Amino acid sequence: MLQSKRLYPLEDSFEEELPVYGFSDLLARLNEGSALTRAIGTRRFTFSEESRYEALKVKERQYEYIERFENDRRVPVQYLLYNPLSLPESVVFPLTSSQQQTRDLEVGCRMVPARDLRAAFDGEAEGYEPSYTDLRLRLPAPFNTVDHPAGWSLEHFVADLVLGCRQGYAADDLNDERLIGVTDLYFRGAPIWAAIAVTVEAPEQQAS
Repeated sequence: MLQSKRLYPLEDSFEEELPVYGFSDLLARLNEGSALTRAIGTRRFTFSEESRYEALKVKERQYEYIERFENDRRVPVQYLLYNPLSLPESVVFPLTSSQQQTRDLEVGCRMVPARDLRAAFDGEAEGYEPSYTDLRLRLPAPFNTVDHPAGWSLEHFVADLVLGCRQGYAADDLNDERLIGVTDLYFRGAPIWAAIAVTVEAPEQQAS
């Protein structure tokens, strides 16, 4: 189970007044051009190690619900944290075709077990928003090392830990009682920005 959060830019004027689309109208809007560009225009987004995950609020409803979910279902939850390729970073949106990507991946997406994150921040007041620096300095090993700063890289998490059967939850079948209702889309009351399903198959003798 993944809970995605992203690093917010430093600009005080940043607001999320973006168009909201559901699955039903994605095709209908393909010919409208860039609705996102029209909505926010040209803007600069600046990130540093002091930028915060503003939607990750300590001890608020979602934070505590994840803890109850892990305790009740015994299914581990990972925070998938979206970051720029490197920090600090400054970029003007929308990107143009003339902008070439020449930087190495130094930060990028980071994976942090929810239990480890709670252990690092449960001493904070309700509503506290961790920064990237907070994660890098306060998370326990191995996330305070040069190999996995502020979390595992997404590549390492998937290729080495999940496929290596060292992280995640192995369900017996689609009717696993711990998973029933977890991915039930029928009761969602708001649109989903993206839905991705990944199936990984291995020879039967290696599946365990």
